[in-house]
Amino acid sequence: TCRYRVTVPPGQRLQQVRKELDQWFLANTFGQSGIGLATTSAKRADFRKKQFGGLIQRLFNDLNRRKRQQFHLCGVDAPPPVFADVLYSEDKGGVCDYCGKAPADRRDYNGIPCCCLCRDQITLGQQLVKSDALLISRTAVDGDDDQTPLQLDYLGYRVHFAKLGKQVSRLDLLAERGQLLRLWDFALPQSGDQPLWRGYARRAINSYVPEGDDGEIIDFAALAEKGVQPCSDGDGRCGVAALGILKGDVDNLGLLFERGMQQPTFARMAALSRQLNAFFAIWLPYHCQRNAVNTYTVFAGGDDFFLIGPWLSQIRLVQAMRESFGRYVVNGAIHFSAGLATTKSNVPVPALADMAEQALEQAKGVAGKNAITCWQRPVSWPLFDEMMQAGEQLENMVVELQQQHDITVSTGYLYGLLQLCDKAERARDHPQDAIWNSWFVYRTWRFIVDRLRDGDDIEQKRKKLFQEISVAIGDTIRKNQGDYKIALFTYLYQRRSAE
Repeated sequence: TCRYRVTVPPGQRLQQVRKELDQWFLANTFGQSGIGLATTSAKRADFRKKQFGGLIQRLFNDLNRRKRQQFHLCGVDAPPPVFADVLYSEDKGGVCDYCGKAPADRRDYNGIPCCCLCRDQITLGQQLVKSDALLISRTAVDGDDDQTPLQLDYLGYRVHFAKLGKQVSRLDLLAERGQLLRLWDFALPQSGDQPLWRGYARRAINSYVPEGDDGEIIDFAALAEKGVQPCSDGDGRCGVAALGILKGDVDNLGLLFERGMQQPTFARMAALSRQLNAFFAIWLPYHCQRNAVNTYTVFAGGDDFFLIGPWLSQIRLVQAMRESFGRYVVNGAIHFSAGLATTKSNVPVPALADMAEQALEQAKGVAGKNAITCWQRPVSWPLFDEMMQAGEQLENMVVELQQQHDITVSTGYLYGLLQLCDKAERARDHPQDAIWNSWFVYRTWRFIVDRLRDGDDIEQKRKKLFQEISVAIGDTIRKNQGDYKIALFTYLYQRRSAE
């Protein structure tokens, strides 16, 4: 706001900033993105502890009003109809193939018609992986082939990317000339005693992406194949080659800032915001590059995340995230919900995002939120952990039957359990479906009799195995009904032959 200090009266400075932001976002994003600035009048007494809560409430009230009056399109001094000047030139390709909305201004190196904003977004995605420094200047920095600029002028600033190790002396010279306004190190945390500090101001805007031995990013098809592993008996490969699409965010964040502090202050609110961001922007990439190396980060920071990886590793990752987040916040009132969708690798990214968003909305629909959707089942986190343990119990039981009794649990028997889960869930409203328990008893007994035919005390052995399976599976279906499908699908997707 310094540029308005002389030319614009103090009472209009913020309004002038708001107008400039609105005009830029309308002209360059056609109103799809924007920044809302909430304002309220205040006096010195409002910043005291007892009055500060009222000040924050007024700010939130104005913020809610601004959300419903985006870009001030209906005001007396509304911006001009910028969309009236949008023309699609067939010579340049017509509509941008990437966003499908903006006019293409040229074709990229692949011959695809695209708009300037999409090209910048592609450059951002590439340079967040290849570079480790973000540079801000008023004009294009004097030529250095190693520096990659974005093409748009962002509110009077130019954005560049660079490699710190190769250009330290060059960057120092640019700073001395006044060409370089800001430089931020955004490299991922490194190992050692000082994993974050490398001598430059840091910004946690980078994300972890898996790379192959050649240094190239692993594509989605290769990521999906990471879910296929050698079978436990050494005979062939098992597992489904599928992606897990994981999306989540902190529950009730607005209410948390609005009402979650007994004595709010700007310092406390800023600290809460930065600490929440640090978990997703610092801890999560650090954890992925050590414990979830096949995870592709679409975004992570603020209060949300969007991750793609092999389906089973995503299940394990979200469990680790929730456990670590609970220790991090040390407050049961702060929690996040997540949606996990499973699909093949050839699905377009926008469709993947829609699937994950729908799964997240299902999780948010659970009473009290603090939930996850997995295999299209929205459940609380404690129940999800219980189903993961039930899946491990099922796996241990299958291994034990094979090793101790030479009994192979057929895939048909396990898939039949999915049907029984559905019937158990419908039994309350449809009494005829209460027959699921009789079906379970019959199928399980026939399964045991067909596989245990000879030997001493055969009837006693059959009864003992039937009792063990009834406790491990039957009682769990009776208690959890359709939610037991989470355990079944998790086990079946690991066991399916990949040959």
